[in-house]
Amino acid sequence: MAPGQTLPPHRHDRPYFWIVLTDGKGLSCFEDGRRVPVTYAAGDTRHFPDLTPANGFVHNLTNVGDTELMFVTTEFKH
Repeated sequence: MAPGQTLPPHRHDRPYFWIVLTDGKGLSCFEDGRRVPVTYAAGDTRHFPDLTPANGFVHNLTNVGDTELMFVTTEFKH
């Protein structure tokens, strides 16, 4: 993601994880109105093992830093 780029709102409703490959800053906005700033360091990983259609969430992500943000995201299919 280039600086200033926003991924459109999308839903996570099955187990997944991400690994960030670059340092940077992001802002996630959630469907419930929360705005969550995050500072990423290359190698940071987050796992969401218990997501289902019943407890999934919608959010977007904006790169609010001045460097490119690069992630690898893996979603587990049934």
